[in-house]
Order: sequence, then structure tokens, then C-alpha cells
Amino acid sequence: MPQQLTEMKKRELETTLAAYIKYMEKNAESMRNGPMPEREKGNRCVSASVTMRENLITEYLPKIEEETIVIKGKEHACRITVEGLTGRIMAEEKSHTDHRGNRRTVYCLSWETPTGGCGERRCRFLVEPC
Repeated sequence: MPQQLTEMKKRELETTLAAYIKYMEKNAESMRNGPMPEREKGNRCVSASVTMRENLITEYLPKIEEETIVIKGKEHACRITVEGLTGRIMAEEKSHTDHRGNRRTVYCLSWETPTGGCGERRCRFLVEPC
């Protein structure tokens, strides 16, 4: 039974990963080339002072080293590398109630996105197995 469960989980992960890759391939061009549209009033920017943060949540204790986050689960691990990080990655432990009503500890990871031109924000991070 445990072997069958493992095979089911493996197929589920493969299906999820395939769907994610398909989504990323479909949207890669706009994510790579497309700054957010500028809002202008005449030649003045009206949104350049907005601060934006990227947020990730995990139930596994993360290890943070400069621009890299390592998350190790029970069987697998991944490394998240934030490109162009100007500040530092923050981690906050929080108590959370899941969909079944169980209390769980989660870790909220966040960082400020770099400011580009007139109201432009870009955030790119790479997630890879380790």
C-alpha cells in the first residue's frame, strides 16, 4: 500500500509540474519582456512611489542565505534564487488554520521588488530542485 501511495503522489506531482511548465512556457514572453503598463498624466508618473513586495508561504522551515531560500520537505527540497534582490529576504513564523480546521505553523517569506522606471516593478525568481 505505501508503494502504491508513493506512485500516486509521484504521478500527481508530475502532472502538477507539467501543468506549471506549460503555463510558464505560455506566459514566459510577457513575463520576460513586459514591464507593467505605465500610468502617466502628461509626462509625469503617478505610481512611481508605490512599494511592492513578493510573498511566498511554506509549511517547512526555510533556510535563507542572501538571495537564496532552501526549503526541505520530508522527501524533497528546492532552492529559490531571487534575481536582482536589493534588500533582504524576510521570514516570519505564523500560526495558520488549514482547510480542515487544523492549526499549523507556516513561514511567510517576503522581499521588496526592485524599482525600475516610471512605476515599473520586476520580480523574477528561479525555483529548482536541490
